[in-house]
Amino acid sequence: MIYGYGPIVSIEYSDEYAKIIKCFEKVSSEDDFSEKSFNLTTQAIRYNQFNYNFWIFRRKILKNLKYDPYKELCWCEQLIIENPSNFLSWDHRRIIANLNLSCCTSAQEFSLTKRVLERDAKNYYAWSYRQWIINTFKYTNLGLLTDEMNFTEKFINEDIRNNSAWNQRFFIVSQRGRTDFPLVKKELKFALEKIKLANGNESAWNYMRGLLQTFGSKRLWQFQDLIDYCEHEYNENNNRNQHIMAFLIDSKIESVLDFCESNEFVQTQKIYDLCNDMANKYDKMRKNYWKFVYKQFYYDKIMNRKEKNDVSISGGVTQDETWKGKFGKKLESDKINPHIIVNEECSIEQKIKKKVVTKKKQKNEKEKPIHLGTSILNELMDKYNN
Repeated sequence: MIYGYGPIVSIEYSDEYAKIIKCFEKVSSEDDFSEKSFNLTTQAIRYNQFNYNFWIFRRKILKNLKYDPYKELCWCEQLIIENPSNFLSWDHRRIIANLNLSCCTSAQEFSLTKRVLERDAKNYYAWSYRQWIINTFKYTNLGLLTDEMNFTEKFINEDIRNNSAWNQRFFIVSQRGRTDFPLVKKELKFALEKIKLANGNESAWNYMRGLLQTFGSKRLWQFQDLIDYCEHEYNENNNRNQHIMAFLIDSKIESVLDFCESNEFVQTQKIYDLCNDMANKYDKMRKNYWKFVYKQFYYDKIMNRKEKNDVSISGGVTQDETWKGKFGKKLESDKINPHIIVNEECSIEQKIKKKVVTKKKQKNEKEKPIHLGTSILNELMDKYNN
């Protein structure tokens, strides 16, 4: 409030704007829904488009007056073109259009957003408005979804890292993808092509993962084309891209947990190497996360074997001093240790309980890393294979 009692910090408005505010406070408090008040909101919004009270009171007046919705839409369009980053003008236009759908068409609304996106290809409000257009007119114009797919492809080709365009494309697929499986398959191929062009582009990777986990089998290892590409880049081209390594880790973890393979120990070692490299070399920012990924994988693997083979196997991944978990002991080194502790005399629940008690008793004692000999590992592998 400008004229409040004892303001801590008084805002220095221009005299004309201060006069507008004073008049607005008076007419709004009296619920004066006259033509004069309507013109006042027009003037007030011109001075300050970000005042939410101006827009709300304007819509209240419109409800009580006979107005031309087309004229209001044109006025709002002018404001959007002048300041496309003001969400209040976008919201006002959507509300007016929603109440008067006979006065607007999908082509007219798309044209406005296109003008804005040609100036700012990542304008959040324009992309969101396009989603409203599609949800509103898709039943009367069956070609909207196809046209929007082509529209997003144009922007992705211009800027492959345009996350807004990728998000819009996923929105379109979500309108059809649950039943249109050929489309999902086509989009997976589309994403792979864009990943090959720029494998450091997080937008394409997220789009691909979203398709697999939302509309596909939800198992990464089933997307063999991408696995082959990642394996080739990692092994042949020595590419240590974070997204490639992360996909290899996730797909290998799923594969090991889903199947009892003869080379499971080899795959586990590869997962360990990848997680260790990510934690200590290529993604140090998320060091603890990659340690957690490996730790959780080993725990899930043990529980998985316990359920399938009905063998009481307990243990955890040993860890360094910065990694405090309820499985395993501390390591003096800064590496993730892949070895596990095997004890068939107690169940995993008992072992966990025992570790918690032991940890409390030895809180101030320095623990040494635990390693398994080759013979014990071989014996463990034989037990798993049998």
